[in-house]
Amino acid sequence: MGDTDIVLQGGLWDSTFSAALRYLELDFVENVIISTSTNEIGSLGSFPDHPNIKCVLTAVPENPGPGNINMQIVTAKAGLSLTESPFVVKMRSDQIIAADSMNMMKRFHDKFTATIDDYEYSISPIFALGLLSTYPYCPQDHVSWGAKEDVFDLYDVPLVETPKPAEPSYHIDQLREPIYFGAHYCARFVDEARTHIEDQPTYLIDRAPKRDESMKVWDTLRGKLFKPFPRILMHWIKYKSGYWYHEYEPQGEYYHDEPWE
Repeated sequence: MGDTDIVLQGGLWDSTFSAALRYLELDFVENVIISTSTNEIGSLGSFPDHPNIKCVLTAVPENPGPGNINMQIVTAKAGLSLTESPFVVKMRSDQIIAADSMNMMKRFHDKFTATIDDYEYSISPIFALGLLSTYPYCPQDHVSWGAKEDVFDLYDVPLVETPKPAEPSYHIDQLREPIYFGAHYCARFVDEARTHIEDQPTYLIDRAPKRDESMKVWDTLRGKLFKPFPRILMHWIKYKSGYWYHEYEPQGEYYHDEPWE
């Protein structure tokens, strides 16, 4: 039996079910949960039954939120609530990670998972494809890999009240989506992060006047609560590309590039 469940969260693609089957071929994967919205019910009906693949539908939020963040929140939580294994991986449904990379990520996760004792809760790091050193509380949210309870806590956040803008407005009033999750998660452990998430215009948006204060807290936390993976191979269906290292690294995203095995 495997010790890891995978949640494929988001819209359905022609390759979604076949991707789930491929992930089940990995020795460490026990179940795959496909979590999507009710507007995909027609496509979901074409998926055959499988004892280790579960599907869950959630209603589309009245307000999808900036970057469809509210849709991500409800589908992620619905999928994670069906996981049974001690470790879980929340992944985007439009990204397929190569088997060799998945096996490497599992080895990396197992090697570096360790209990952290210097905070109120005993937790293990949540592993992400990358961490941002230039934005506060910003673990990349494409993949979240860790203990079931920890990953659920990362996405167990309130829905965003801000309506979806016609264009991104990160410099004005819109919070970057990964920061919303990361700040809420960090607020479980340090009071300063709670202050920052409750006053986003002052501390968290790109031009926040006190952004340096939230960055100081993030600088002390990011290597303890989160850990970046080594670089991987993936197929990003939506953009017909691999992972955007060329785009994200110049923005301050970093990875585990040091030798480790």
